[in-house]
Amino acid sequence: MVRGFTVVLDPSLLGWSTEAFVEIYCRERTSPEEILSALRQFPEVVAAWTVTGDPDALVHLRAADTRHLESVIERIRKERGVQRSRSSVVLSQLIGD
Repeated sequence: MVRGFTVVLDPSLLGWSTEAFVEIYCRERTSPEEILSALRQFPEVVAAWTVTGDPDALVHLRAADTRHLESVIERIRKERGVQRSRSSVVLSQLIGD
């Protein structure tokens, strides 16, 4: 059974070389499904996870530059259910792809 199709954009083809990890803190009773629904509309979201601890979710973003990154984070913060965020911009990759 086919449940759907997904387009996965190659960030290098878009020139999106700025990366960040953003902790999302939600209002009470915000479900993982609501978080997923909010984040799906952003092509800059590479991956997202629900996590233990204080944040409700951890989001991996890619953007063209810090201005683009700031814009995306501000748009995510305006989503219903999102109370605040905390971001860490990647300086260099030590291990990975």
